Amino acid sequence: MSSALISYTWLIPVPPLISFFLIILLANRWKGLSHTIAIVSIATSFVLSWGVAFSAFGIEHFGAEQVVADARRWFDVGAGGFNMGVLVDPLTAIMLFFASLCMLAIFVYSVGYHNYGKPRDSHDKPGWPAHNGVEPLYSRFFAYLSLFAFGMLVLIVADNLLLMFMGWEVMGLCSYLLIGFWFARDYDDPKKITPRQAAVKAFMTTRVADVIMLLGIVYLYFATGTLSFRDIMFANNAEWLHHLASTPSLIAGLSQASLIGILLLIGTVGKSAQFPLHTWLPDAMEGPTPVSAMIHAAAMVSAGVYSVIRMYPVLAADG
Repeated sequence: MSSALISYTWLIPVPPLISFFLIILLANRWKGLSHTIAIVSIATSFVLSWGVAFSAFGIEHFGAEQVVADARRWFDVGAGGFNMGVLVDPLTAIMLFFASLCMLAIFVYSVGYHNYGKPRDSHDKPGWPAHNGVEPLYSRFFAYLSLFAFGMLVLIVADNLLLMFMGWEVMGLCSYLLIGFWFARDYDDPKKITPRQAAVKAFMTTRVADVIMLLGIVYLYFATGTLSFRDIMFANNAEWLHHLASTPSLIAGLSQASLIGILLLIGTVGKSAQFPLHTWLPDAMEGPTPVSAMIHAAAMVSAGVYSVIRMYPVLAADG
């Protein structure tokens, strides 16, 4: 496997993270510089993502026998330890292709949205953000978008459930910050939810699901001693899946595979806004329109679908 291809895969999430810190620490007073840094960073990740995806699809027997993978020891636990690495298989390559393109388009759209929107009208209240080019938190918005993009790209290229969950939680934090971005907005109607309330509702609802998902991750590590996708969930590792499917769990009547699958699935139900943890999604429209595009369409909701596909071998082990 080409070492350059592995290096490029490691670099994919890095530009948005650098963008976040540059905007927060250095460029927060200059609107033009802020959105330029953000767009250049996501464009760099876009080029890296497409380069890795197309290069991977050009590998002979890609997916069946060959994948792009690399892992490094992170920390030791008892006799073993956690490895953190990257993995590009056909599913990852497809997600890199589409997610990076959608996020680049959203970043570019955000510039026009915040600078060329409708002026205030008589219904605006004090504290409402103006859409005529004087958004007071303009730089902060692009910093949050950059951090969100970092979390999404980490989730996609992660080679194990723990690293994927870390990206998952970064996205959860950013969804709270972005949905409640216009935190000063208020309404005369006390029954109408405000951005602050919508952000808290989204955060708490998805946290319930994430805690349950974390329990599934812990139980999977307890049962197998690893969280690597290649060790557990690839088709050629049937012995692990057979072990999970044939071993009784802590709950009578369920195998370990069934219980782990249920716990992991509940986490994706919250993130992708499925019943009964869907109630946060309509209220999340209180965030700016680019946030709706990022959270509801391009990234966070689709991340739940991605995680279900990634963990499908465990979900289907009892089938």
